[in-house]
Amino acid sequence: MTSNADEVRRGTAYGVLAYCIWGLFPLYFHALKPAGAWEVLAHRILWTMLLCLVVLMVRRDWAWIRDVVRRPALAGGLTLAALFIAVNWVIYVFAVLHGHTYEAALGYFPQPHPHRRAGVVVLGEGLRPLQWVAVAIGAVAAGYLAVEAATSPSWRSASRRRSGCTPS
Repeated sequence: MTSNADEVRRGTAYGVLAYCIWGLFPLYFHALKPAGAWEVLAHRILWTMLLCLVVLMVRRDWAWIRDVVRRPALAGGLTLAALFIAVNWVIYVFAVLHGHTYEAALGYFPQPHPHRRAGVVVLGEGLRPLQWVAVAIGAVAAGYLAVEAATSPSWRSASRRRSGCTPS
């Protein structure tokens, strides 16, 4: 049996690995050119489905399917969640493929904060002091990136070009 400390270390390692993979995705998308966002999404769906089927076959874990089929509200909720994830993913890939990686990343960077707030407010979960420090660091970093993006010369010149206010 694993100890709580082992689980925390393993969970932390998995989290770091997931963020590293997420950070490398833009390079991967550029390597896939000329594939577009919809093609990348279609491949993600197909290969993820096949991987999940293999894992389910190896584990022989099919009982949950009956619950989903018998409960239309659960099936509808899962379908809606899948659609939201697909829309989110295609927007992200589209943004990266069209040179808006910074903006796409800035959209994802503060994403954990509403989830954390929901956990604290709705579910009554508490955060340890070190977790609050991490939340504060993340909030400050997101704010800094947003201000930096809004004040950078490339952002201002792109804004002027879109508005037709280019200097002569």
